[in-house]
Amino acid sequence: MLVAQGLGHVFSNGHVETAALDGIDHSFEDGSFTAIMGPSGSGKSTLLYCLAGLIRASQGSALFGGIDVTSAKPKELDRLRRDDFGFVFQHFNLLEALTAIQNVTLPSLFGGQSVTVDAAMEALGNVGLREKAKSYPTELSGGQQQRVSIARALAQTRRVIFADEPTGALDRKSGFQVMDQFRQFREVGSTVVMVTHDPQVAAYADRVLFLVDGRLIDTMDAPTARTVSDRMTTLESSTR
Repeated sequence: MLVAQGLGHVFSNGHVETAALDGIDHSFEDGSFTAIMGPSGSGKSTLLYCLAGLIRASQGSALFGGIDVTSAKPKELDRLRRDDFGFVFQHFNLLEALTAIQNVTLPSLFGGQSVTVDAAMEALGNVGLREKAKSYPTELSGGQQQRVSIARALAQTRRVIFADEPTGALDRKSGFQVMDQFRQFREVGSTVVMVTHDPQVAAYADRVLFLVDGRLIDTMDAPTARTVSDRMTTLESSTR
């Protein structure tokens, strides 16, 4: 289980400090799918990055498997990212000089879990791209590139998948195709934590967290696009 306890973060720019997160408490249960939403500047991505150890939180803790991500040593963080954490971002982070299948097997070259060609092909097949295995990123559409990045995460058994606006650069049809693939993470028992601004994307999750000014102000179980949209409209109105 991934647990945030009093998680907070302050960005400092010279003499100006900005509180991006303020005392977040939440438990992300194993195998759950949680979406994080809120108005612009509410701290959504900061929360995701602090949970993943990509940003060192200023206060509180983010506990995973008995490890406090906020204070873990660099080598321990590297191990978590290599063995336990997977990432899917809005920008696909594919190497243009490598084919789709080479991009899927790439993490194993850096000491991560071994990914065989057969496992990579299976992962590409699971996202409908088996026939694109030898294609380069420049030969793929945006939705196809995002599915390659998802296949890369699927090819390795990661306990937590962090996703930051994974459909933000895609058209609606491609976005829904990508979200259909996210269900596969749950099928293998991975915990998914995703930032999104789209109520229809958030409706794929089991639970939605709503942030305002860096604070967790509400949660919603069994969300629908309509209920999430209504809640976001209320929040955005209250912050104007």
